[in-house]
Formats: sequence, C-alpha cells, structure tokens
Amino acid sequence: MLSYPRFDLTDSSYAVMLMADQTPAWREVYTRILDELATRHTAYWAAIDWNTFIGPSPNRGKLLDYPDLSPGSQAWPERVHGNYDRPGWTANGVEPWGLQPDPIGADGNLFFRGWLNLLLSIYKYVSGDDKWGATMDDCRLREPAVRMDPAQNC
Repeated sequence: MLSYPRFDLTDSSYAVMLMADQTPAWREVYTRILDELATRHTAYWAAIDWNTFIGPSPNRGKLLDYPDLSPGSQAWPERVHGNYDRPGWTANGVEPWGLQPDPIGADGNLFFRGWLNLLLSIYKYVSGDDKWGATMDDCRLREPAVRMDPAQNC
C-alpha cells in the first residue's frame, strides 16, 4: 500500500526539509525540488489508485482464499470476512459518496488530501512562498482538469 508514487513524493520532502534547516544557503534549490514534488503530486499518476480502482474490489470476499492479497486478514473480526475490500483498494464510486473524479476534493479520499497538504506545508516552510496557496489544476479522473482552490479542500 505504501508503494504508490505519491509516497515517494511525500517521503522525499522530509529529507529536503531537514537539509534546508541544516544548509539554509541552499533553500532556493530545495524550494525548486519541493515545487517539483508538489507538481507531481497534483498529476494524474499520483492518484492512480483513486483514478482506476473504481467500485468494490474484484477480490472482495476472496481475501481468505488469497492471503497474499491481504496479509494478516485471518486476524480480522469475523464480521468483516467476505465483506471488505483488500487493503489499498480505494473503491472510488462506492456509497456513501459515489464516483468522485477529483481525488483532492473527494470526500472518500482524505488521505490523498492529507499527504498533499503535508507536502505543501513543507514547501511553504522551506520556501516562505505561498505559491501553492493559490488555485491549481486538479488531477482528476477524466479530462479536462479544472482549476481548484486548495483553501476549500483543507
């Protein structure tokens, strides 16, 4: 679950933030790196799971038959056996929210918004620039991308 491209982006930002604190003369370079990381986090591929894992998991109800799909699922409470998507399956389109093409503004995808907000906070901490506080294109399921205001999605 932690192998999606967005985790590389966010996790890389931690080291950049620490380096910026240790070598402030390089803040301009670190700002550029963080800007590129944030740009990639708003691209389609950062939300590839939300954009492609539509509906219930095709392996729903088969987790005990295929333990490699969900290590540790044997220890889950009996009430969820056969009634649970495999870990990592984002299930865009299921109730109660339905299909939400914007992964940043989606009610059922809070973790994506949280990782993006963390990355943008690190960018502002290092750069002092509020560039990412303005509107930006979202990384939606279908084209065309639309302009969005991050302040509405925090």
